[in-house]
Amino acid sequence: MTELIIDICYECNSSCFYCQWNKDNYESKFKEIHLPDLLIPPESLRALNIDSIVLSGGEPTLSKYIREVVKYYNQLELPIRIISNGILLNRNKIKLFSKLGIKEFVFSLDTLSFENNKRHSSNQSKLFKKILENLKNASIIRRDSPSTISFLGLNVVLTSMNCNWYEIENIISYSQNNTIDQVKFQPVFDDGYLSYNAPMLNLTKKNLKDLDKIYLNFRSKKYNSNLTNNIEFWRDLENLIEGKALVPNKCALRSNTVLLHEGLLKFCFWCQHTIYGKSSTVFDHKLINTIHEEFTKNLESCVVKPYCFCLQPINHKWS
Repeated sequence: MTELIIDICYECNSSCFYCQWNKDNYESKFKEIHLPDLLIPPESLRALNIDSIVLSGGEPTLSKYIREVVKYYNQLELPIRIISNGILLNRNKIKLFSKLGIKEFVFSLDTLSFENNKRHSSNQSKLFKKILENLKNASIIRRDSPSTISFLGLNVVLTSMNCNWYEIENIISYSQNNTIDQVKFQPVFDDGYLSYNAPMLNLTKKNLKDLDKIYLNFRSKKYNSNLTNNIEFWRDLENLIEGKALVPNKCALRSNTVLLHEGLLKFCFWCQHTIYGKSSTVFDHKLINTIHEEFTKNLESCVVKPYCFCLQPINHKWS
């Protein structure tokens, strides 16, 4: 399965302290994304073996082109997923998006507690409750109308605040009880905004005991293998915090992910040494194979950082 992850806009209406697209941090330096840059030619989609679309951002529900983008890829019969902070995903919006062609919804949510959320975000209590209400309604729609929502997931960014078994178990239990298909955990990373706005949220060696407890608890419990990260994820995260290098050659992006960012097709947001080309380029299999070979060669010089967890499949193992 190869996903095309489309950065459809960089505007956001949430205020996560660690995020560069925080509405309070947002700067005009981000280029405006034009509609033609979001539409990949069908020939290129086939050459890249794309079989699903993921709308990301920023906050993709704010994109002025979301209807046109969804209509284009829906006509190509590609399943479409949206990753959202959930603020605008009320019942009516979900049903509207579903009619347009979005059947898979992922909410980004780091905790179920507003008191803990205040350490992650400056969002007010009313807004946080709205997100939880929208998630609850989405879970009901998922249960009662699978044709409207065929997949419901959570993305959880791990910080020093929520990287403990109490928080993790709350999220897992909530998901099991509310028709949520998958929970993906990924560590916070510092692109400059974390260290400036909330350095206390960074994961450090102080979190190693909690990570070990999380690992042991996951090992002792029987969860559906597709529900959440492979338990080795927690060991990989321990190794990273201890300063051990991850293994670049185990990167799965070549076969799992293509990222469309500011009109360029890439392997990931961070790796600049191999880019497929402009979104308007028509690729063939020969050219794709050449680019893949170049990417594999350059992996030897890749310095794997925490952000390299974010685009990997949920069952990925670095160790």
